[in-house]
Amino acid sequence: MHYNEHMSTKTKAPWAYLNDEEIKLKNLNPENKSGYLNENYHLFYIKDKKEISFNYHYHDFHKLVVLIHGKVNYEIEGKSYELKNNDILLVPMHKIHRPVIDPSVEYERLVLWISDAYFDKFTEENTEIKSNILKASLIRLKRELTKDLQKMLMDAYHCGNEDAFGAKILADSHMEHFLVSLFRLLLSPDFKEDFSSITYDPKIDEIISYINKNLKENLSNDDIATRFYMSKYYLMHKFKEETGYSLHNYIEEKRLINATALLNSGKPVAEAFEQSGFKEYTTFLRAFKKKYRMSPSSYTK
Repeated sequence: MHYNEHMSTKTKAPWAYLNDEEIKLKNLNPENKSGYLNENYHLFYIKDKKEISFNYHYHDFHKLVVLIHGKVNYEIEGKSYELKNNDILLVPMHKIHRPVIDPSVEYERLVLWISDAYFDKFTEENTEIKSNILKASLIRLKRELTKDLQKMLMDAYHCGNEDAFGAKILADSHMEHFLVSLFRLLLSPDFKEDFSSITYDPKIDEIISYINKNLKENLSNDDIATRFYMSKYYLMHKFKEETGYSLHNYIEEKRLINATALLNSGKPVAEAFEQSGFKEYTTFLRAFKKKYRMSPSSYTK
C-alpha cells in the first residue's frame, strides 16, 4: 500500500502541515503508484483530537513517529507498543502496522517518512549498522535527549516551510543533524530498548520471524502448525487474535510485498513471483490483481 498525497496549496514539498491526519492516512490507494515517496523524506507536524481508526497497512519507506503528547498504541506485526509522551517509534518499511488512538486525548506528533535510499546514506559505512538501527522499534530516551531531538526536527520543519533564501538547505542540514544524532544514540552501547511497554505472544513472534525468513518455502497452515507443535485451529485463532490477519492472508500479503519490492528493483515478473514463494503464476496473478487492481506487467510500467 502506498499513500496518496493530499497537500494544501501552501505546502512546499517535501513538507506538509496536516490538521486532519485522516486526509493523509485514510486515502490508501494500492492502485496508484503516485503514493511512492519520491523525495528523500517528508516531515509532518500534526496536532488533533478526534476519533479516527486505521486499517493495517505498510509503507515503501521507513516511518518515524515522535510522540509529543497523546495516548496511542502502535500494533506492528503482532507486537503492541504503548507509547508514552516523548517516545520515538521507528516503523521499518514493509512492516504491517496500524495506530490505535485514544480520541479523548489531544494527539500531537512529528511524523517523518524516510526513503530507503536516503536511509542508506547514513549507514553506508557498515551494512550491519542499518539492521541494528532498524531493530530498535521503540526508542525511549532521557527526556533532555528527546527534547534535543525534537528541537532538531522542529527546526527542520520550520525551515522547510520558509520562503527565505537557503531555507531548504538549512532544513536538510537540520534533518541530517537529527538523523546522525539519533543513529549515534541507537548505536551507543548505553542504549537499551525499553520492553516494558511492548506486549506480544512469543510463539506468534517466532512464527512471524520464521515466515518472513522463509517466504519461498511451504508455509501451509498444516506445515507451520507441525513445525511449531501447535494445533492448526489454535494456531489460526491465535495468529488472527495477535496480528489482525488470518495466517493465510498474512503470508500472501508478505509475499506480495516481497514481489513488488523485487519488481521495483527491476526484476522480471517470473523471477519476482518465484522468489516470493508463489508456486504458480496464475495464483500470483490473481492475488496481485486483487490487491493492486492491475497486472504485474502494468505495475512495472
